[in-house]
Amino acid sequence: GRAASLALSGPAGGVVGARLVGAAVGLSDLLTLDMGGTSADASLVAGGAPLADSGGMVAGLALALPAVLIETVSAGGGSIARVDEGGALKVGPESAGAVPGPACYGRGGERPTVTDACLVLRWLDAHHPLADAVRLDRAAAEHALGSLGVASDPTAIAAGIVAVAAAVMARALKRVSVARGLDPRRMALLPFGGAGPLFGCQLAEALGMRTIVIPPHPGALSALGLASAAERVDLLASFHRPIDGLSSQDLGTAFAPLLEDGRSQLPGGALLRYADCRFAGQGYEVTVPVTSDDPQRVGNAFLVEHRARFGHARTDQAVEIVNLRVVALREGPLPRFADARRGVQRPGASRPITLRETRVSASVWALDDLAAGVTIAGPAILAGRNATALIEPGWRGTVHPCGAVLIERA
Repeated sequence: GRAASLALSGPAGGVVGARLVGAAVGLSDLLTLDMGGTSADASLVAGGAPLADSGGMVAGLALALPAVLIETVSAGGGSIARVDEGGALKVGPESAGAVPGPACYGRGGERPTVTDACLVLRWLDAHHPLADAVRLDRAAAEHALGSLGVASDPTAIAAGIVAVAAAVMARALKRVSVARGLDPRRMALLPFGGAGPLFGCQLAEALGMRTIVIPPHPGALSALGLASAAERVDLLASFHRPIDGLSSQDLGTAFAPLLEDGRSQLPGGALLRYADCRFAGQGYEVTVPVTSDDPQRVGNAFLVEHRARFGHARTDQAVEIVNLRVVALREGPLPRFADARRGVQRPGASRPITLRETRVSASVWALDDLAAGVTIAGPAILAGRNATALIEPGWRGTVHPCGAVLIERA
């Protein structure tokens, strides 16, 4: 069976959903951030394809299967804030979970969480229930923040908590981009999950990014991705040979049985070829696409990828292929996003919120019912049924016909 292939499939579904939204708005290079209740998951879509890796871990066990690259950090809505022995404010790794949940849920939680901080800053509205009809208690959130014993008012403590959480998420985004030789400034940020869109502007500024995409129904994007994901079969064969000793015929012949197996297992699917390469004597491999039977082109692709990822590549060192891979893909049903040509064109209200310890007045919009073409200048709160987004001052959002909100520097 292939049960192991289902590990971390929920977060991976969100990345697939992000790719689909990116295609709908014409963006193929995305940094994604899924912020849920327990954690935040960072990933990357490059050239319209989710970045894959084969070195994942599940419950401390190595998972030697190709998987969507996901960097998970303890910065979810339920992550608990604390003060360490040195007096520094920390967020996570402990979480309040769904039960009892954040203090503001009124389900018995007493310790301060990121969600409590967002409510105290009034990014969330106590009069706007969250998913599952959860009503928020601002007084309970303030009491929980006060339990930290910090000599500041609750608003200042809340600002510190969200700043720490944002810093943790920014580091995760850098690990899936900068650490792999990819410049986030050339990409768009797509935050999703129930709380991800609240942090979009703050994270984009931290990484020097200029475009943010808030997808339609951000809290349900992982479900959309799973329902629309392509069928995929991964095939691998050991092939330990130095590139300098290979001919085009050698490479083509070695791939032939893998290609035949791919056609058999997934009829009608597209077949993609890859090779795991390394410098001779090296203890790790880099996977590169194989677009030609010419071994030298494979070697050159390895040098380019190695230099991008690790900052160096010696042209005088022998390169060898360790494994050959074939991926068979059959695309799933493409989603039809709702037509947003009719909808809300004006804010429904305004309210004071706190941003970077400064009190400002923010317009409040219905996130799920926005009309295409509407322009929203920050500061603004976009409140939906399964997520809330925040547009900070200096940013401006425009509603795309598919329902996504494209946010750019004003």
